[in-house]
Amino acid sequence: MKKILFTILLSLFVFSLTLLTACKKDEKPIESGTIDGAEIKGVVYNEKNGEMYVDTKEGKERIKISFHQGGYGIGWLIAIGQAFLLEEGNENYYLVIDGDSSLTASLSSKLESGRNLSDIYFGLATNWQNWAAQGYLESLDDLYDSVIPKEEKKVSEKVDETWNVYSNTINAGEYHHYAFPWSDNITGIVYNETMFKQYGWEVPVTVDDLIALCEKIVTDTNGKVAPFVYPGSIGGYFDFLGTAWWLQISGIDGMQQYMNFDSYEVYNPDKALGEAKLQALETFTSVFGPSVNQKYCLKGSNSKNHLAAQISFANGEAAMIPNGNWLEHESADVLSASGIDIKMMGVPYAKDAQKDKDGNYVQVCYGATADFGIVPSEAKNVEGAKKFLLYMCKDEMLQTFTELSGGVRPFDYDVSKCKTSDFAKSCLALWQNSERWFDCSESLLYTAGLAKKFLTQTPYMQIVYDEMDAETFCYQDYSAAKRNWDTYLEKAGIKN
Repeated sequence: MKKILFTILLSLFVFSLTLLTACKKDEKPIESGTIDGAEIKGVVYNEKNGEMYVDTKEGKERIKISFHQGGYGIGWLIAIGQAFLLEEGNENYYLVIDGDSSLTASLSSKLESGRNLSDIYFGLATNWQNWAAQGYLESLDDLYDSVIPKEEKKVSEKVDETWNVYSNTINAGEYHHYAFPWSDNITGIVYNETMFKQYGWEVPVTVDDLIALCEKIVTDTNGKVAPFVYPGSIGGYFDFLGTAWWLQISGIDGMQQYMNFDSYEVYNPDKALGEAKLQALETFTSVFGPSVNQKYCLKGSNSKNHLAAQISFANGEAAMIPNGNWLEHESADVLSASGIDIKMMGVPYAKDAQKDKDGNYVQVCYGATADFGIVPSEAKNVEGAKKFLLYMCKDEMLQTFTELSGGVRPFDYDVSKCKTSDFAKSCLALWQNSERWFDCSESLLYTAGLAKKFLTQTPYMQIVYDEMDAETFCYQDYSAAKRNWDTYLEKAGIKN
């Protein structure tokens, strides 16, 4: 009964906050106050239309910034925007900040139409390389080659090396930088630390430890608490675990070799690169497969979206949830109402996980797909957009992003100076102490959307539903690659 009452009250609480937020956006421009953790000071900000300026916007150049509003909130952009406008030399600008939860899905149509374009778009995973190839994106070569204001390094020297590679793609036969790093995702297993302390459960090191913990959770709670809840209607969350196990087994170098797609043989489960994928999916099956799913996972998880799964997790119905560092901010109201403490653990090591020369497991952090920024080639204020992106690379602004979003950006900066929650600290510790990788490839087959990590479909829910086992899936992928490879090469303009 307490759980039912909690859920009802929680739903009413979130609904009330939504109404309050809507009401706030009807208010007049403000010159002081706090919005999503960002203190308004020295500027005027209109929450309804997103305009921000010092004294007046009249006679000034607009920089419009649209971003996918979700797990990181809006406070980070308000704070950075305010600092940018107050910086000497930026007196002739004003900003328009536009948060849009559907931005990523609509970006392609916006660029294709060329109407009412923003100067900067911050989006989530897409095949942005296609937009560059069609001439929709401004080259950012000069931005990567610029020295960061009041610092000594160029952007290309401060950003993670992977981004120097990932941001490059081809247009009209030439390679240029077209994407700019927004956030670096940290994924793993979020756990209810309050519950772990209550029952004396230890954070598992290996997958065998994880399975033993699942058994212990079921026993200690008499089945009242499930070890896991997950958003089954959004299968991508399982990839945070599946690809982490793949990376553990193959290593970063092996994974990148697979993603080069030099031959369809990378998909062959009888060879090293394809075998690592098979072993990762078999590891996934041991924790979430049909033989144990009903025992280890909350009933109804298959139909939950990410928000519903997070409510069940906050409600104490499950002890763990596959998720990312954005969870705390995305579900702040829900978690606050529940009163629980949460932390992130690294994905426990698979049986065949690689070890270093000293016999220690090599810890990896899977960043999923990169969150990126782009500047449309037809934007009204291309130079202003680049100036703002450059300003965001300052140490102080990187730390501001981390403090107000709980996220991290793929640059060399001292996150230990950031004032964050204990949950964010656990995520940052994982990020700092791991080898990091996100889905990326220079292969023309990949950028053309032909060769993929999983070729025929995403396998996790098929395994959960017992529609296909790991081995069958891997051989299906291999067969499809072998059958279609010549067609892929032709479509990508690669000579066989």
